[in-house]
Amino acid sequence: MNRHLKFLAAPILALALGLAACGGGSTTDGAGKDLADKSSPYLADAQKEGAVTWYTAHYDSETAETVKSLFEEAYPKIKVSLYRQTAQRIYQRYSQEEDAGQPSADLLGITEMGIVAGLAKDGKLLPFKPRKDLNRISAYSAYDDPAGYYHIGAVGNNIISYNTDQVKPEDAPKNWSDLLDPKWKGKIATGNPGASGYVGTWATQMYLMFGDQYLVNLQKQDVLVGQSVTDTIPRVAGGERAVGVSSDQTVAQAIKDGSPIAMVYPEDGAVIMPCPNAIPKSAKHPAAAKLLAEFILSKGVQKYLAENASLLPVIEGVNPPKNLDGAKTADYIRPELPALESTVPVVIKRWQALFGA
Repeated sequence: MNRHLKFLAAPILALALGLAACGGGSTTDGAGKDLADKSSPYLADAQKEGAVTWYTAHYDSETAETVKSLFEEAYPKIKVSLYRQTAQRIYQRYSQEEDAGQPSADLLGITEMGIVAGLAKDGKLLPFKPRKDLNRISAYSAYDDPAGYYHIGAVGNNIISYNTDQVKPEDAPKNWSDLLDPKWKGKIATGNPGASGYVGTWATQMYLMFGDQYLVNLQKQDVLVGQSVTDTIPRVAGGERAVGVSSDQTVAQAIKDGSPIAMVYPEDGAVIMPCPNAIPKSAKHPAAAKLLAEFILSKGVQKYLAENASLLPVIEGVNPPKNLDGAKTADYIRPELPALESTVPVVIKRWQALFGA
């Protein structure tokens, strides 16, 4: 799939959230009190439930904690239990709890769509469609499950990052195959497809585009493998590696924070990551989960995520972050869902054999 996405921009409502930037602490100063949707059809039942357990891989820990704080300020009668981890780690914990007959998660935010699609097929999820007046961007909501078992709550892109102190813009890799050039040996950082949904989807796309030989040749490059896709940012910005397979939003935030890092949207396509939210059928607090899911999609929260965490908005009427201008003209690729579901396990196993991680 190759899509050229158009980003929609409109004037932003003035809303002083008073929030610290991602990575600099999560102080809300009570801003969440103004974000409550008192007309929500889920509010009364959610308040009776009084709690919600949120498993998410969509954000870094600081951003997830801030969204949690905003929600609790908006709805003080509902307490949020947050578990922030990579996609595969969340799936493992969810599965273990389900198998033990001790389900905990009420809202799952997983970055690997194949996992959530599999849960839907297995009858593990509740149907839930966010209301239409949230004005979600159609290019992203097109990835929602047609039957309503999951919806896109966040989006980003796999791109190539590079250290600006070590690499000139004209010398940076321009496409994914450039990473196999011998000049980058010992200079590349990635995450782990066995942990990260972002990295799993990227590695699967490379496998489908170039074949197994791409992974074989990448292993010869003496790659520094972390866990999450975000692990590449300190390694590239800190100079431990010159280039990385990163997400555009984490690079944009690092640029905002003054780090010596930049990004390239590859000519053969950035790997787009529409990230779904879903509610398990076993959820103990389904009304609160629905309230939280729509809270994440609300204009006030999306504005915070764009301005303070450099995340791409998934609703109309919120401007994209300034450091993501390249996303407006980039080309996008990603595996079709059936190929993603069938190939990710193959790629994870192959990666483990090659990289030992």
